[in-house]
Amino acid sequence: MEEKDKTGGAAQAAAESSDAGSVTPRETAEARRARYRALVTGEFKDLYTADTQRIIDCRFKETKVLEEALEAQRAALAPLLERYGAADAAELEAAVEAHVEQVRRQAQRQAEKRLADHIRSMGARPQENGSNAQTAVTALRDVRRLTRSERAEYARRAARGEVITFK
Repeated sequence: MEEKDKTGGAAQAAAESSDAGSVTPRETAEARRARYRALVTGEFKDLYTADTQRIIDCRFKETKVLEEALEAQRAALAPLLERYGAADAAELEAAVEAHVEQVRRQAQRQAEKRLADHIRSMGARPQENGSNAQTAVTALRDVRRLTRSERAEYARRAARGEVITFK
């Protein structure tokens, strides 16, 4: 029996289909391109379109994410651009740097003033306790209960010009 009869012609059909997918030496590049176009615009158009769209979606997926992030940043930058009167991010950056420099100089001036005030106040501080001739605290005493020596001490201090009061 022949080969074709045993397989029901499957071997011959497989051989013919493998020949159809390969380029024969007689087929020119233009003929091959025409056959490809006929396949993708004809019978396999829906599959070709779906595959092409899938490839495009994969390639531009990252771009879409980046565009969404950029739009979110633009929305956040809009009030700052308006506040500082800047047209774009570069102008905004320059305006913010100028503002930061101004705040830094102002903080430096305040710190220098506080330091000078502190040094000045250290020179005008009150005398320490014990170095003053007068007592820091005047104890209120009942004049009727003073001893003779205490009355003499108060009289001596009053004679030197100290003001003594009893309440």
